[in-house]
Amino acid sequence: MRDNSAIEWTDATWNPVTGCTKVSPCCQHCYAERLALRLRAIGNPRYRRPPRPSQQAPSDREGVALSMSSRAALT
Repeated sequence: MRDNSAIEWTDATWNPVTGCTKVSPCCQHCYAERLALRLRAIGNPRYRRPPRPSQQAPSDREGVALSMSSRAALT
């Protein structure tokens, strides 16, 4: 969690994303994967390892599974 956000309407931010699973043709235009690859190429230490697919969605006890896929929203 980042405690000193520059976003005017919040004090802190948190990014829950740790991986993804490509689920539709729209995933070929994924901005997050391109950004992660760019940050890795410029030497950002948080992106040393290449992106990896998530193995499975977490259970209700482990947390919340988020999906930005339009296909997932329709199911």
